[in-house]
This record gives sequence, structure tokens and C-alpha cells, in this order.
Amino acid sequence: MRFKTFAFAIVALGTAGSANAVNLVKNGGFGMLNSNAVAGKYHLCDNTKSTCVSTITDWTVTASSTGSLGTRSPGSILLAGGGGAQWNSALGLYGPIPNSPLGGNFIGIDGDSAYNQSISQTITGLKIGKVYTLKFYQSAAQQKGLSGATTEQWTVTFGNSTQLSTKMFNASKSFLPWALEKLYFKATAASQLLTFVAHGTPNGQPPVALLDGVSIDSVLPDPGTWTTMILGFGFIGAAARRRRLVAA
Repeated sequence: MRFKTFAFAIVALGTAGSANAVNLVKNGGFGMLNSNAVAGKYHLCDNTKSTCVSTITDWTVTASSTGSLGTRSPGSILLAGGGGAQWNSALGLYGPIPNSPLGGNFIGIDGDSAYNQSISQTITGLKIGKVYTLKFYQSAAQQKGLSGATTEQWTVTFGNSTQLSTKMFNASKSFLPWALEKLYFKATAASQLLTFVAHGTPNGQPPVALLDGVSIDSVLPDPGTWTTMILGFGFIGAAARRRRLVAA
């Protein structure tokens, strides 16, 4: 009985981080929009302004290199159930694009180097030296009326570390199923900027990267917990060997 109880305690330690994980990202599902989100257009930047003013609550958006007005701001909020119809002032995406596994709104950004934008948020409450898991869903699509195979990818920067998501290869006039991405970052400060930038090829097709369900949590145990778990597994192994010897 004591052996089983201790084994259960070790397993509980291993799963406690996941069970108690708290998402540090605000509005990671893009469900909350600012009052300047223009119905029927839903650009990431308020396309009535001369500079980029974010239309998504808790997120900062940069304009594309060609500006922030009208179709020169081809980053879009795509509404749940819309199939991507809101893309780029209702030009739309080939599809219809299914909702992400989390449902709700998602976003799309043109990966063309002349038009891509960034979306970012400052994440607070971090513990320096701790490893954090960044999770998000990604997909790829193409604007209606254009053709040609494309590639899409997210460049993700968290603090002073940058990583690439899995590269997506999208056929002409098509879209890819949603896929869960996991990246791991070690915090170097109590607050760090999280930034997503879409990159795709070739220019002009356009390569559209889709994003939803952004979350950051600490699911890896602290060093002290790792030590306890290692000692515990050693105890379990030793106890099992003694039981085999007694049985023999």
C-alpha cells in the first residue's frame, strides 16, 4: 500500500504543472474586438486611419510596409462561421476555411514581404529562467482569384529568442487543415514581448498564414520538482526489484 501511495504521489507531481497551468496570453482566441473594427472589412489595422490602430483587444498590430489604409492592410480578422469571407475587405479565401479546433474568430496575415504585418502582446508574470510552452493553431490559405502553390510560416519572437513554426505547403486555390504548434522558450525577464510575423512564398499569390488559440503556460516542473520526481522513480524501481527478489 505504501508503495502504491508513493507512486501515485510521484505521478501527481508530474501532472500538476499541466493541470494548474494558467494561460498568460490575453484574448488568444481573438474573440474580443475593439470598437474600431469596421464591419464588412475587419482589417487588423483600422483602415480609416493614416497609421495602424489595432482592431483586436489586447494586441498591438504593425502596418504593412506599404501602409495601413484599405487593401494595403491585408491582415484580417476572420469571423467564426465565415469560412474566410472577411479576408481583405471581403475578397475572401478559397475554402470555405473551417473554424479552428477552438472555434471563434481567427486571423490571417499575408506572408508577401511587401504586405505582411506583425501582431504582438507583452506577456507579464514570467519567472526568469523558467521554460514556457507556447501553443497555437496554424493553417494556410490563398486569396480568391489568384493561383499557384505557396508556402506559409510564422516567425515567432518571445523576448530575445526567435523560432519558426512548421512550414506549410499549400496547393493552388486551396487551404490546409489546422495544426497545433508547440514552441518552448526560456524566460529571461519578468515581462517579454510575444510577436508573430507571417512569411510566405512566392510574393503576389498571396501566401496567407492563419492563426488562432495562442497560449503560453508553464507546464515543465521547477528544478526542485524534477529532483523529487527522479528520486521517486528511483525508489519505485528499487522497490520493484526487491519485490521480484522476494517472489523468487
